Amino acid sequence: MNHKRILLASDIDGTLLTRDGAVPPRVYDALSRFMDGGGLFTVATGRTRAAMECLLPVIPMNAPAILANGAVAYDYQNGTTLFKLCLEGGYMDIAREVAERFPGIAVEVHSESAMWAFQPNVYTAKHSEIVGVPSTPIDDLMIPPRPWLKVVFVGEPEVLTAAREFLEPVCEGKYSLASSSRVFLEFQHGDATKGEGVARVAAALGIRHEDVYVAGDNYNDQPMITRFFGFAPQNARPEVKDAARVVVSSADDGAVADAIEWILGRGLFARGGGCASCQDALMRDSAMGSRSSKVNPTGVSLAMTPP
Repeated sequence: MNHKRILLASDIDGTLLTRDGAVPPRVYDALSRFMDGGGLFTVATGRTRAAMECLLPVIPMNAPAILANGAVAYDYQNGTTLFKLCLEGGYMDIAREVAERFPGIAVEVHSESAMWAFQPNVYTAKHSEIVGVPSTPIDDLMIPPRPWLKVVFVGEPEVLTAAREFLEPVCEGKYSLASSSRVFLEFQHGDATKGEGVARVAAALGIRHEDVYVAGDNYNDQPMITRFFGFAPQNARPEVKDAARVVVSSADDGAVADAIEWILGRGLFARGGGCASCQDALMRDSAMGSRSSKVNPTGVSLAMTPP
């Protein structure tokens, strides 16, 4: 079956990868079938290019990657950047004011290839370990070269909530705020969202809006989940599952494989074929007629996993 005009973009951590940081074998199998049939697969992640390096050997892609929450699109096949949105204006003064107003918050500064930590804390060390990018401690925000790609405010959830309340009126459309964890608040260019990033890549590839599918589990995935046909794993945040069209199995059980089975089943169903479970899912989705249809196309376990 030909899927040349279909794009699937997936979040990485908590969606494509298991809690152990692996791609489940059934996901590999599904991706192979999808891409062999001409489907386009990529990732839409908060990770920068530096943080993607350790994952390139284990994640198959055949479309430009959407990085840094939609601030960058990079084509690993030919080594070219489709677009890059860096912070502009008085962002450094804003970052400094947040650090002064809210004791205990660390300020991570990210470029495509490096990261720095002002007022580092236990979470910045853990973040550096998870993404595989060394974090350089700094005592002055003038040290990192400008322009910055993004800032991540790191701290306890209640402090970040207060910081967000301070930042929201300051942003005024010029900057965007996103969160991939309760201890991270990401501050970026106003057009840097996963939804906008996926839309830009789809347009560059000539993919119609209705042929774009996305999968994600966390707060920073909501802009693409609400903009396109969205899948959410069972371990997703409740708000993300509410926004998704289809809720599939957990990341540990192969959520992205379920999404691909749904997409492939939809095409087969349109031709009068396809497995019974996919046909049932399509019929329920059509009957409900809303963005909140919740189906499990493959019948696999939907056991909840910790967020």
